[in-house]
Amino acid sequence: MLLYCHRASGTLPHARKFLNHTCNKIALLYENVPYLANTWMECMGDLARCGMAFEEGEDEASENWRIIGCEWYSRLSRQSPTTGRFYFHLAVVTTDDCLRRLFYYIKSLCAQDPFPSESDSVAKLFRSTSDRQFHEVDAAFVRAHIILSSGKGHEKEFYAAIGVVLNGLNGRIEEKGTSWQEAGCFMAIATACSVLVYGGELNVLSRAMSKSAASDIATEGKSIPEGNFSRALSFAIRTQALVLGRRGDENTLPFFYTSLVFLDHLTRFPAAMRFIATEYPWGLTASMLNSLGPCSEMERASPDQGESLTPLPEDYAMQGLTWVKDHHSDGFFDNEISEDMKDFGPSLRMAERKKRVISLGRTIVTRGTWLTVNADTGEFSVSEGDEKTIEKASMRTGKHQEI
Repeated sequence: MLLYCHRASGTLPHARKFLNHTCNKIALLYENVPYLANTWMECMGDLARCGMAFEEGEDEASENWRIIGCEWYSRLSRQSPTTGRFYFHLAVVTTDDCLRRLFYYIKSLCAQDPFPSESDSVAKLFRSTSDRQFHEVDAAFVRAHIILSSGKGHEKEFYAAIGVVLNGLNGRIEEKGTSWQEAGCFMAIATACSVLVYGGELNVLSRAMSKSAASDIATEGKSIPEGNFSRALSFAIRTQALVLGRRGDENTLPFFYTSLVFLDHLTRFPAAMRFIATEYPWGLTASMLNSLGPCSEMERASPDQGESLTPLPEDYAMQGLTWVKDHHSDGFFDNEISEDMKDFGPSLRMAERKKRVISLGRTIVTRGTWLTVNADTGEFSVSEGDEKTIEKASMRTGKHQEI
C-alpha cells in the first residue's frame, strides 16, 4: 500500500480513508471477537505504523499515529510479556526517546521468546540517534550497544562512544534528577543483556549456565574470552562502578535494583560467576547497600513471609526477560496496581525498593564468598580474600578518563 501511494500521485487521500476505515473494522473485531484479541491489537499497531509512514513530513499527524501505535503495542506486550516481536514493534514506534527505543530493541532480543533482527534493519532503526534531538550521553550509550549487538562498527567508534558515556554520565544523572530513575532502569537492562551478548548463541555465560551442577563445578578455565563479551563486560563493569559510586543517591536505586536482580540470577551458576566475580565492583556494591541502612533494621521483603508484594516499575520493565524467570514468582504480576504506581517518580515506593535491594543483597551473601554481612551490625562488606578485586575494579573504572 505504501509503495502504491508513493508511485501513484493523488492516491494518498484515498489511502488515508482506507486506513481509517480498516482501523474502525479492526476495532470492532477487537471488541466483538475477544479470543483473537492479540491478533487485533497487533493489526491496530501495524496500521498505526502505516499511518506514520503515510504522514511522513506531517509532524502532528505522524505523532498522533505514533501514539496510537505505542498504545496498542504496549497493550499487546502486557498481554504477552515474553514475546520479543512485540517489543521490536514498540522500538519502531518509539521515536522520541533513544534510551527507551534501545530498551525495547534489546528486550526483543533477550525476551524468553526472542525476535532476532537483521543488522540492516537495526542500523536503520537507530540512524536517528546521531540527531541533535538526543543528549550526547544517551546517544553515545545507544551507539555503543548497537555496535556491540550488531557486530558492526569500528572499534575506535565503540571506545569513543563509551568514553562519552563514562565521562558524562555523572553529570547526566545530576541533570535529570528523578527522571533518571527510569533511564537508569533502561540502562541497567541494556547493560545486563550486553553481558549475555544480547541472547546470541555464542553466549559465554549462557553456555556456562546451561551446564549441570556437576559439570558446572568441573568447568575449567577462568580467563575472559576475547571479542564482544570482553568489551561488553568491561563497559558494563565500568558503568556499574560509576553509578554505584553515587552512594546515597536514591535516583540510582532502580539501576541498582535491576542490576542486583541480574547478579542474583548469575550467582546461581558458579561457572558463570567465574567470568564475572573477579571484575565486579563488590566494594562499591557493599557501600551502596550500607547507604540504605543496616539490613538488620530492614524487613526482608519476601513472598515466603506472607507479604503481598506488588511489582515495582522496574519489575514491569524486566518482565519477560530470560534472566528474571526465577526472580518473579508465579502470580507476582497478578497483584494489579494503579497505572500511576507503575511509573517512576519522586520518592514513589522508595522505601519498598530499598527493602528489596537489601533482600537481594542478603540472598547474594548466601550464594558465595563475594559479600558478607555482619550478624551484629547488619553491615555488608567484601570478603577478605576478595579485597584485591576492589582495587582491580577501581583501576579499570579509572581508565575511561584516558579514552
